Amino acid sequence: MKFLFVLIIFLSSCKEVRSSSSALNNRSSSINPETNLNSPVNSPSTKVSFEQLQNELLFGKCLKCHSWVNSQEELNKRVIPGEPNSSSLFMQVDSGNMPIGGPVLNSDELDLVFNYILDL
Repeated sequence: MKFLFVLIIFLSSCKEVRSSSSALNNRSSSINPETNLNSPVNSPSTKVSFEQLQNELLFGKCLKCHSWVNSQEELNKRVIPGEPNSSSLFMQVDSGNMPIGGPVLNSDELDLVFNYILDL
């Protein structure tokens, strides 16, 4: 009986982990910034141009190590148009893996990348 109780508790906690995990992977839903500081705040999509992305983010945070940020063509090789959550560029900055040696991107900077890819 005790084993059954422990098993039920364990299985119910697994369901909660899976549902919160899928919520984090869905940027189109509202995400509480207190639970994931790297998550873009859900806001209406704002058209972001390549030049805006370069000036507001890429030149200051990426150019030191990635010279390809000067080329829209090279940058777009790292994205899947309209699918930020599947794009290596967004996944790297959202996870905090990039920029290496620098602070993680704040929610406004993540929104900029997210919206740029979303609108391609």
